[in-house]
Amino acid sequence: MIPNLSRGADFAGLIHYLVDHRDHELLGLAHVSSIEHAAAEMSAVASLSERVRTKLLHLSLSASPDDGVLTPDQWLLAVHRHELEFGLAGHQRVIVRHRDKDHDHVHSFWCTVSVETGQTPPKRWFLEKGCGDPAIGPRALTGEEVDRTPPHRRKRKSYDSRMLPRAQHVCRELERELKLRELRTPAQAANDRAAGAARPVSVGQVRRAERTGSVPLVERAADIRAALDTTDWSSRQRALGALGLAFKPVSRVAIGQQKIRGVVIFDLSDPANSVKASQFDLADRRYGWRQLESRNAPGALGLEEYWAAQDDAPPELSAPGPNVSSASLKAEYDRLRAAHVAAEFEKKRKRHALREKLAAAIAKLRGALMRRRRGEAKKLARGERRAFYSRFDAEVRAPAIAAERQRFEDELASLSRSRWPDWSEFVAVRKKSASASTSQKPLSRRVNVTAVMRSRPPDDLFATPHPALRQEATKQPTLEVKWSDIDDIDPATLAALAAQRGRTR
Repeated sequence: MIPNLSRGADFAGLIHYLVDHRDHELLGLAHVSSIEHAAAEMSAVASLSERVRTKLLHLSLSASPDDGVLTPDQWLLAVHRHELEFGLAGHQRVIVRHRDKDHDHVHSFWCTVSVETGQTPPKRWFLEKGCGDPAIGPRALTGEEVDRTPPHRRKRKSYDSRMLPRAQHVCRELERELKLRELRTPAQAANDRAAGAARPVSVGQVRRAERTGSVPLVERAADIRAALDTTDWSSRQRALGALGLAFKPVSRVAIGQQKIRGVVIFDLSDPANSVKASQFDLADRRYGWRQLESRNAPGALGLEEYWAAQDDAPPELSAPGPNVSSASLKAEYDRLRAAHVAAEFEKKRKRHALREKLAAAIAKLRGALMRRRRGEAKKLARGERRAFYSRFDAEVRAPAIAAERQRFEDELASLSRSRWPDWSEFVAVRKKSASASTSQKPLSRRVNVTAVMRSRPPDDLFATPHPALRQEATKQPTLEVKWSDIDDIDPATLAALAAQRGRTR
């Protein structure tokens, strides 16, 4: 059983999501007259407290597909246990069951303001940090537990402190009591790692393998650990590329900056087949981002520096010798594709940051224009203001916002995605590079890429110039070049020509 929690204040919106146009069943109401009037009644009670912002607590509980369909009494018991844990007994509550997914699940939500007191639940006693007890876990202490726990080992905290771990603890107890499929607790997972047990393949990974045929990466743990055991990020990327895999950092915005929070390993042929690097942890060796960083060789780049260096570094394409094996060529292709995926990931991050910057700039501009419009309207008679508003919006506000958007759109266009060639295209380009390296023709001759594109037949796979070559192409003199002269182009240009058909996935 998996719990999920969310907070808010929109009772009507949540009821609309749970009930309207959904295959649902109402399992229970508490202190409200009906589901139709629940939103209004809960909002009225929530208005008793002016200080409370999160007036709504929403809990969803999902059973495993292996457990089948639970009875209404079992779901009511599960919700009641969570209600007691959160101190919400006696509060307004609605329980709705959905039948529109493969797994059985219910939604329950409460008004966090009490009908009787007009306040949220009082503070509860919890074990102090570092004083954990496996028998108690993260949940709130009962009266007897408070009495026998020394004062320095307990602390009063808000009723909603660490709600998700507490809900997970309640679910583990319910799984044992109702004989449902049991998930591992954090303590059990830590014990398994200490014993050196292999990470199990999750149900989601198994089902995904059945749908797509991709091998779960956990089953390739030994090879992936060997690749991650190298002593710098560049070597790790190359070693993973030889396996048809790659890594990418996972980041989130913290204090206005993008911060790396971990590393994900994914299959190059199926990027959705991915797993956190920490999934490969052993009892005596960890594979999370910080642990890998700590094992870098002296002077090696950290992940942030390495990833930033990949942004502007074009893939390198060296001409193969006459005895290059297909395996080494495949390793070369995987390495270059990993670099391309990394570059695309960084461009995606920059696009996201640029869109956020655009939204902030537009909001600031709207505010300035609104203040200007208000100031100018005050100088006019009331009867003249409506026409002034329309004229101001059409002649001042709309053009100013459009110009601001265009300024950012030009920058976004430079971050558009490019496509890396498939295997057959890559082999074809590499063969031409090999023949060029063995011929007597000089490889340093520069040609205009645009001219080459124009002289290529209409069925050319690489008909659109690569963004990285647009600036250089404009600087070079126009030459009339036949497609047969492609052997004269240096290998780096060939590699760029290979990345020019549409968008990649």
